Amino acid sequence: MVLDPQIKNFLDLVSKLPQPDLSKITPQEFRNLFKQASLMLISSKIEVKNVRDLEISVNGGKIKLRIYEPIKGEKPYPAIVYYHGGGFVLGDLDTYDNVCRLLANSSECLVILVDYRLAPEYKFPVAVYDSYEALKWVYLNANKIDANASKIAVAGDSAGGNLATVVSIVSRIKKKK
Repeated sequence: MVLDPQIKNFLDLVSKLPQPDLSKITPQEFRNLFKQASLMLISSKIEVKNVRDLEISVNGGKIKLRIYEPIKGEKPYPAIVYYHGGGFVLGDLDTYDNVCRLLANSSECLVILVDYRLAPEYKFPVAVYDSYEALKWVYLNANKIDANASKIAVAGDSAGGNLATVVSIVSRIKKKK
């Protein structure tokens, strides 16, 4: 069987990455390796109209958000609050940058990437609280970021998909109260 050339190229790049003994490195060292590997695999950034970084206050600290404005679409944009994957331990604004750029352009939505606090330094349910607070912030500040407050979706992959699901449930429960 012949391997697709793009997949082969990807696997060749991955095979050149460092393979540390994960039992002997700290979570931050692992995050740094993950970030290095992620950025190495990106050949170029996908163009969007605008990218903005900001910080919001959450219970017990601050988290970062990155807002991606699509090339096409009309203001106020529908919004997607996106939670990155990484097993609640890895991932950040930079490792998911191109994913959100692609999502913004393909959906013609404003995409807000949430950099929730990571385990093991921040134990469960901190990531859930951060994720819900980010969604609430987007809703309450929609007019400031050119988002349509009546058209906000949540999304994510892996651990981020879990957070998107939980935030949806929490939002529905809080709405009923």
